[in-house]
Amino acid sequence: MKKQSGFSMVEMLVAILVFSLGLLGVAGLQAATAKYKINTQANAAVGQIFLDFTERVRVNPTAAGTSYDPTSAELPSVYELKSTWSKQVSADLNISKECSENECSANERAVYDMLVWRKKVKDDLPQGAAFVTGDRKKGFDVTIMWMDKEFTENKVNGDNLEKKLTKAAVCSGGDDELIVHNCCPEGAEVPAGVRCLRMSFLP
Repeated sequence: MKKQSGFSMVEMLVAILVFSLGLLGVAGLQAATAKYKINTQANAAVGQIFLDFTERVRVNPTAAGTSYDPTSAELPSVYELKSTWSKQVSADLNISKECSENECSANERAVYDMLVWRKKVKDDLPQGAAFVTGDRKKGFDVTIMWMDKEFTENKVNGDNLEKKLTKAAVCSGGDDELIVHNCCPEGAEVPAGVRCLRMSFLP
C-alpha cells in the first residue's frame, strides 16, 4: 500500500509539472499573439493615416506650396511638418479655428487639417508623430513614427544577453529601397524603439 501511495505522489508531481509547463506555453503564446496584434493594428493605422493626409492635401492644393505652373512664384507648403518626435508627442494640439463649420482661407484650412490629422496620428498610434516635407510641385514625403516596445535587438552585456530597444536607421541619400521606406528623418531625432514608415505621393 505504501508503494502505491508513493507512486501516486510521483504521478501527482509530474502532473503538476506538466500543467505548469503548459501554463507557461499558453502565456508565451498569448504574449506573442498580443505583439502580433499590436503590430498588425499599427500597420493598418499607418495606411489609413497616410490616405487621410493625401486627401486633405488634394482637397486644398492652394496651401500645398508651389504649383506645377513654371511661371508661378515659389510658395511654402502649410502642410509641411518638421518638429521632432519628442516635441510632437508632448504637444497640446489646440484648434483655434474650426474649419469644418466655419468659412476658412486656404491656409487656415491647412492649419486646421494638420491639427486634426496630428490628433489622429497621436490617437491611432502609440506615441505617434509624423514628419512631412515637400510641396505639390515636387511631391510630399510623409514619415509616420510610433513607439514599438518590441522593436528590440539582443546585446551582450558581460556574460548576459539583454534585449535593448533598437535605434532605427536615419535616412540618407544612399539608402537601398527597404531602408528608404523604414528609415527615420534626421530632423525627427527619434529615440530608440521608434519605428518609421516613409511614403511619398504627388498631389
